[in-house]
Amino acid sequence: MVKHNKRRRVTILNLDHSKLDINLMEEIALIIEEEIRRQLDKRIPLGRSYDADIIVSVENKGGEIEISLDIGVLGALDDVIDYDAIVQGVIKEVSSFIEELLRKRVGRNSQ
Repeated sequence: MVKHNKRRRVTILNLDHSKLDINLMEEIALIIEEEIRRQLDKRIPLGRSYDADIIVSVENKGGEIEISLDIGVLGALDDVIDYDAIVQGVIKEVSSFIEELLRKRVGRNSQ
């Protein structure tokens, strides 16, 4: 099982936090989880030769939106596939995806 320590990356996007209600946060979390699965499927050979535990949480903490990712991958081919490197690549790719998703779904603060 590949587990990653939480690392914090802060990006200022100047979003309109007033639009971020519980329903939108749940929708964003689901979209992010789907993108993580899509990226894993794309990067791991032999399609679905792994099992993934993915937890995405989205929180509105006052003036900040905090998104946490916990990705665990278990695969039978760990002697030939570097799952850790794959997960790291997915996290990088998904980070850009999350920024764009937030800009589209939440929108910029007009102030």
